[in-house]
Amino acid sequence: MSENAYLLYSQFGEDLVMDLIFCDHRKPGFYFDIVAHDSQRFSNTQLSYKRGWRAINREDDKNIIEVFKLARSENISISTLLSHKVDALKFNWFSEAAVKRTSDQKSSKYSLQRPIVSSKQITPRRLQDVLSDHVSPHRQIDCLSVDVEGADFQVLKGNDSERFKPDILIVEGDGQDLMNAGAHPSVAYLAGQGYRLKHVIHVSASFIRQG
Repeated sequence: MSENAYLLYSQFGEDLVMDLIFCDHRKPGFYFDIVAHDSQRFSNTQLSYKRGWRAINREDDKNIIEVFKLARSENISISTLLSHKVDALKFNWFSEAAVKRTSDQKSSKYSLQRPIVSSKQITPRRLQDVLSDHVSPHRQIDCLSVDVEGADFQVLKGNDSERFKPDILIVEGDGQDLMNAGAHPSVAYLAGQGYRLKHVIHVSASFIRQG
């Protein structure tokens, strides 16, 4: 391997985008990873962790979080479901560990290829409440990575954008039409919060906060 090459861990190159955006970042930053899934496989944040960044890792699966506590011992690792409301949701686990979701419509679609192995009613929390518990008022969040299989918009709506303003957002934008990106719910919502769409790689979109 060339001395100028380095290993990427993300599924579609999201960690490369983070590296390019923060290439002039003099000090290691701070991120919040939603969903963490695995400390290496399909990880948007493993490269940053190896570069000294520290974070909150959030996963729905308590067993995965126990692994994160060992693999990324300098991070905060928590197990909780996130949404914009605190009403109980049906949560499905599939045979592919990377796929977990609450959306019944897409759960039916996914189950044609990946059988549902278990389901459970879970009461979610709002993003702003989790951030209030774990992020001090003076701590800037450099990057928020959201990949929750179709429920990204609901997670984003659970944030208090006046209190918590990540510099960069990486959001799954499934079904996004690049010729009409502003019509996508997440793009339109984040534009209203002061973010500009910067990159799109397959189903992942990155946004930069303006001003």
